Amino acid sequence: MNIRFILMILLCAIFLQTRAQCFIQGKETLQTNETSTYTLTNNTAQCEECHQWTVIDKNAAIEGNNRLKDAKIKGISGGKATIALSGISEKGPFQCSKTIDIVTPIAQILNLNPSDNTNCDIKTSVFTEKKQGSKIIFIPDAIAEKNIYSWTLTSGDGSQTTLYGKTPELDIEQQTPAITQIQLKIQSGSCLKTITKSYIPGFWMGLQ
Repeated sequence: MNIRFILMILLCAIFLQTRAQCFIQGKETLQTNETSTYTLTNNTAQCEECHQWTVIDKNAAIEGNNRLKDAKIKGISGGKATIALSGISEKGPFQCSKTIDIVTPIAQILNLNPSDNTNCDIKTSVFTEKKQGSKIIFIPDAIAEKNIYSWTLTSGDGSQTTLYGKTPELDIEQQTPAITQIQLKIQSGSCLKTITKSYIPGFWMGLQ
């Protein structure tokens, strides 16, 4: 085998090993307006301010100096945000990233006091489930751009997951145990409407 080819393979392996040593430690979920510190572990750049932090998405932002080993990240809006870090250590260049969820606290997006009333302007009465590949999309029968939608998913073991948005998506293959109930809360300017739907065992496996 060509010696130059073998050397190239070894150099690539060393480079990949160095990159693998870069790891960002910090919270998996941030609330909007919350700030948390994320730290580089298993590696360090050649000088104190030789690190480079960036946030790829607009759902979060860096507060303060983005050149240190630690970075303060603030949640801006609901969704996912990817934090990226790069630098050069004594072992060579490193680069890693971490994707976090930015969530809006339910108390901020829903007025907890209003109740359903006969003059409620929310037209949604039901929602359906549509499968696309490994994902499930939840679709209300009527959508208003001004309204706020919060989906609480309850699994068979009692654990709950909350999704936000008018037509949220869920990777159903990673949802174990299966969902047994979904509660949709819709907030308009004048009222709050709740729609609850229960599911029998095997529903998600048979969904087309």
